[in-house]
Amino acid sequence: METNISGDQSSGYCIGVFADNVVLKGDGHSISNGAVGAGIYIKSARDVTVENVSIVGYQDGFFIVSSSDNIIDNVVINSSSYGFLIDGNSFVVTGNRIAFGRNGLSAWGNNDVIDNNVISSNTGFGIGIRSNDSEIFDNFIANNSYTGISLEGNYNNVSGNTLFNNTCISLSVDGIDIIGNYNVIVNNNASGNGNYGFDVYGKDNAILENVAFNNTNDGFYVTGNYNNLTGNYVAYNRLTGVHLHGNRSAVVYNVVVHNTQNGIVIYYGSNDMVSGNNVSDNAAGVVSENSHGTAITDNAIIHNEVYGVWLYADNYDIVAYNNITDGWSVMGAMGVILEHSNRADIVSNKIGGNSEDGIYLYGNYNNITGNSVYDNTRYGIYVIFSSDDLVYNNAFNNTMNVRIISSEVNWSVNLKSGMNVLGGNVIAGNAWLSPNGTGFSQTCQPMAQEPDVCNTPYEIISNESRVYHVGGNGTDYLPLRYPQEVPYTPSVSTTSAVSSTSTVTTMSTSTTATRSLTTTSTTATMTSTSVTTRQTSLTSTKTTTSTSIHISSTTPVSKVTSPRQSFGSTAIVVSVVVVVVFAAAIAMLLRRRQPQLA
Repeated sequence: METNISGDQSSGYCIGVFADNVVLKGDGHSISNGAVGAGIYIKSARDVTVENVSIVGYQDGFFIVSSSDNIIDNVVINSSSYGFLIDGNSFVVTGNRIAFGRNGLSAWGNNDVIDNNVISSNTGFGIGIRSNDSEIFDNFIANNSYTGISLEGNYNNVSGNTLFNNTCISLSVDGIDIIGNYNVIVNNNASGNGNYGFDVYGKDNAILENVAFNNTNDGFYVTGNYNNLTGNYVAYNRLTGVHLHGNRSAVVYNVVVHNTQNGIVIYYGSNDMVSGNNVSDNAAGVVSENSHGTAITDNAIIHNEVYGVWLYADNYDIVAYNNITDGWSVMGAMGVILEHSNRADIVSNKIGGNSEDGIYLYGNYNNITGNSVYDNTRYGIYVIFSSDDLVYNNAFNNTMNVRIISSEVNWSVNLKSGMNVLGGNVIAGNAWLSPNGTGFSQTCQPMAQEPDVCNTPYEIISNESRVYHVGGNGTDYLPLRYPQEVPYTPSVSTTSAVSSTSTVTTMSTSTTATRSLTTTSTTATMTSTSVTTRQTSLTSTKTTTSTSIHISSTTPVSKVTSPRQSFGSTAIVVSVVVVVVFAAAIAMLLRRRQPQLA
């Protein structure tokens, strides 16, 4: 173009391209004042390139139909109903600016590339696309009145986009809204949007190293099966950090902090995994509701206001090797709540410093063992309306260790060899300790044939003022004896919740327990065109010393990447650990040799 072009054209467009291999160089000139039609109309053409032109005021900045392999580069479009309206395949839209119109870019087609565009201050959506095998990366989409990116399709790569303050007073507006399968959603920043940061519906999607910050609703709302959320930073959202509704999905190594309601919610799920996350300073930590076989393992669940872990109407869950400490509400905060939940395994957790109960148990056939429960303000464990629960080999060190109401609990198992929670060589009942050193296990005499066990039962019904009881089984027949030569001093971890620098906190306490996630066959290799998911096995080993209880994760907790990071337009390969079938296997392992009750 050698000059600006102004005015409407009777044909319905200003410039039309109907041939292949055309290059239109605007050289900075403009096309303007068109009230209707298209600024540039491309039909049935291949290998067309348009660059360095401004389009103002047309109904459609570009209208491209039945065309392919076209490139639109460095174009400015203002005040159009659609900046781009595209029906075609293998197009590239790069380095453009679309503003002050209605919708940014609407497209149908496959194998497309949309990158490095700025789409802002429109009254509609930023990008709306129905596509497979396409790449949408490094776009800045802000201050639009509807969703930043709306994508329907499979095997797409959405990476490195910034979606900020897309909101409307009367509408629920998401940062990224995706319907489809096998998509890779990596390193995007969705902040300050009017609804969800990320709303994903489908299966086998990889949601990696994104930022969801200060959105009006949830940071992530994910529906579907076999989805993987890894390494995301989720903070200051006004409802839940991560809300997962589906089966056999993984939420691993994320930082989920300072959200107004829950940190992580599993809702109506089956065999989902929550592992290696930092879930801190939320109103509540991790919730599993109406679900089956949820595994909550190796997480730092610290300083949440109301509770650390809540299992509601669940069955066969596993809560193991977590640091669940410092719940702080002045109204009372509990470490672990089982409400109407049955057949759960609560194993080898550190549960301490909560402002109400360490464990609240309202359910049947649950197995609680190997936990360090200490310095909780009300009770170490509160059992109500429960039956056939097995509570053994735990260390309770609270001013008031236990309360039972109308429940039947088995507090010990027959003696068997194995390292117990205090580091002794036999597994039997529980350790009943007191912060002042006068607890039953700290003052009892040793059993003649087994010095690690007290020589008399611990009568919960009538023993000591710190124990309360109404009905039910109140005797630990084989309480553990604390070694007299070494003082028992479990301490609250000094590790605090991470701040907005998005570094995941590792867990440490006072029993040594190592737990490794050994990947035998679950490596998800995700490119812009495929996601491969296999299985992994979860292997646990525990070593205990005779002096303390300590939990550490041998699986490294990775640092979450900063909000923006550039990715090329070529395929992205991301290898992550995903565990999809594990909970039933672990539950079977834990019960394979169920100890005989004393």
